[in-house]
Amino acid sequence: HIFSNISVEESLFDFINNEACIGLNITAEGFFESLSEILNELQKDNIDLLKKRDILQSQINEWHIKNKRIDPESYKAFLKDIGYIVPNPESFSINVDEVDPEISQIAGPQLVVPITNERFVLNAVNARWGSLFDSLYGTNVIPNKGSMRTSFAHNLQRVNRTAELACDFLDEVAPLKGASYRQIASKVRYKGALIFNLNDGEVATLVNPEQFIGLSDTGNVLLQNNNLHIEIVGDQERSFHKSGIFDVILESAITTIVDFEDST
Repeated sequence: HIFSNISVEESLFDFINNEACIGLNITAEGFFESLSEILNELQKDNIDLLKKRDILQSQINEWHIKNKRIDPESYKAFLKDIGYIVPNPESFSINVDEVDPEISQIAGPQLVVPITNERFVLNAVNARWGSLFDSLYGTNVIPNKGSMRTSFAHNLQRVNRTAELACDFLDEVAPLKGASYRQIASKVRYKGALIFNLNDGEVATLVNPEQFIGLSDTGNVLLQNNNLHIEIVGDQERSFHKSGIFDVILESAITTIVDFEDST
């Protein structure tokens, strides 16, 4: 596929056309035409910036050769003189109306990985969602000693403690009215509001109902806090805790930069 002056490999075009553009108001052809325009417009600027970077690095290398002992003030003055350190710009604002929420609104970790390491890239992209249970059970958040020591088989006391800490986390970020997540039973229903059945026969609702996003057919609950999603996985048969909570999945690393050079 040829678009303006760029050639697009077949598998990349198929991915953009058959997967990335699905549900969006753009076409693969429009995407690559726009990409070609951007590359053509910015290519000279990019080449000039790379040349400037090489010049700056050469000047810095030469300074270090001549100055075996570094004086912070003189070094800072040198970096300003060559344009490596520039003055702070005046305050400005930008329009983010057409910028994805992951960039413009959601605060969260951003991972940077080299494109040359496929495993790093895959792990980074998959880090958008992570198991709170795995993070608690598999680390020293719960001290690995005594009755809580990990073993080849699941340590049920450690599993129970994991569930308790996860419930405490939910109490903090999406609290219930007059109850704790430690008290809930596995059955959840929605009747104008999200209703949790408690193990004493009572019911509880969210302190902040607007945190409720959705309820799946299997009973999983999707909540939101600070624009980040939280999925409560309820499974009475697989859960080792009386709450019936089998896992809590957190929206974690929001974006990933796939770097072509510097993050090796």
